[in-house]
Amino acid sequence: MHKRPIFPRARALTSVVAMAVLTALTVVAQPSAGATMPTMSEGDDRVCGTWVLQQVQSTAEINAYASRIDAALAIPGVVGLSIRFPWNVADTDFALLDRAAEIAASRGKQLAIRFMAGRHTPQRVFDAGAAYYLKGAEKVPAPVNADGSPNTVFEQAWNEYVGRLAAWSRAHGVHLMHLAWYGQDWAELNNGAEVRASAGYTQQRWTDAHARLVALGAQHADASLSVELPLSGYGPLSNGPSAALADAVIANVGGDSSRFFVQANGWSPDGEWGAPSGAVEADFDRIWDKTVHRGLQMIQPQDYDWAAVYQRLYDVGASYAEVYLPSFTMANASRLGDEIERFADTQCALWHPEDPPAPTTTAPAPTTTAAPPTTAPPTTTKPPTTKPPTTKPPTTKPPWLRWRWWAHLA
Repeated sequence: MHKRPIFPRARALTSVVAMAVLTALTVVAQPSAGATMPTMSEGDDRVCGTWVLQQVQSTAEINAYASRIDAALAIPGVVGLSIRFPWNVADTDFALLDRAAEIAASRGKQLAIRFMAGRHTPQRVFDAGAAYYLKGAEKVPAPVNADGSPNTVFEQAWNEYVGRLAAWSRAHGVHLMHLAWYGQDWAELNNGAEVRASAGYTQQRWTDAHARLVALGAQHADASLSVELPLSGYGPLSNGPSAALADAVIANVGGDSSRFFVQANGWSPDGEWGAPSGAVEADFDRIWDKTVHRGLQMIQPQDYDWAAVYQRLYDVGASYAEVYLPSFTMANASRLGDEIERFADTQCALWHPEDPPAPTTTAPAPTTTAAPPTTAPPTTTKPPTTKPPTTKPPTTKPPWLRWRWWAHLA
C-alpha cells in the first residue's frame, strides 16, 4: 500500500528516491519507434505480469504437471497459470478447468484459459451443418460457406461456448479469457493455403468472418472479465488482415480499452510475431501504432536470452506475457526469474500493491444440455520454429515510462 509521507524530511527523501527510480526505469522502459502506448487501467491491473503457459487435454495430464506448475507459480512476479486446451475435450465437462483453478488457487495465483477451435472443434458442430474443409482426415471449420455466405452454424456454436466459458470464468474469479479463431492447428489466425483453397473463400470474406468473431467475443467482456484474440498466425497476415482485425477490436470496444486485448504469439529475442523476415515483422509492428491493449506469448518452450526477450515487453508496452512451463526448468531459469520479477516491480507494482485474493473454486460449473464432447485426437508438440535474425529499427523516441507512478508517492 502507498502511504503519504508525514514529515517534510520524509517527503524530501521520497522525492530523492523517486528521481533515482525514475532514472533507473528510463534505462529499461523505452518504447520501440512508432509504438503507441495504451493508457493503463484496472483491466491491466488484473492481468499485469508473467503467466505460466501450458497446453493440456485432460485432468490426468495437468495433474502430471502440477508440481512443476506449482514451482513456477511460486516465482515472485508470476501472476498466474494460463492453460490452453482443445475445445472438444472441455465442451460440456469443465473438470479440466476446475482442476486448473484449484492448482492456481493453491498458490494464491490467478488462472487464464484459452480454447482451441480448428481441428479441435467438436463433431457436434459439424453435424449441425458447419462448413468445413479437410486437413488430412480432420475437419477444420471454414470461415464461410461454399456460396460465400457466413458460416453461421459455427459462429453460433462458438458464441454459445464462449458464453459458457465466460459464466464459468466469472464464477471462478478468472479475469482473462483467451478466445480462439476458426483456426486450424492452434488458436491463432489461419489464412494459410488450405483455407484459401476452400470453396467460397475471398480475402474480404475471410476478414469479415473474423471481424464477426471479434464482435461476438466483445459481448462477453465487461469490467471484471477481459477477452483476448491473437493477431499472429498462419499467413499471409501482415499485409493488412491482422491490422484490419485490430481495427475491428477498436470498433467494438473503443480505443484504449482493457476489456479486449490482442496478442502476438511469436515472442522471441528477434520480435513478437514469428515472422520469416525483418520486413514482415515490421509490417506486423504497425499494429502497435493502434490503441489496443496487448500481451505477448513465447514462440516456443525453449531457453533464451531472457533480458533481450523481456525488453520486447517494454518496447511494445505489453501488459502481460505468457512463458511456456518447460522454460522454467532450463539452464537460464534463474535469469528468467530475474526478468519476471523486474517486469512486475517496474511495470506492475502500482497495479498490484497487494497480492490478489485467491480465486474461489467452490462454485459449480454451469450445467448444460449440449451433446457430450467427442474424443479428442492426440495432440502433438508444436514443431520448433527456426527464425532468421531480424533487425528492428533503432529506438528514436525519448525515454518513456508507462505510468505516472511518481504521482502516487505524494
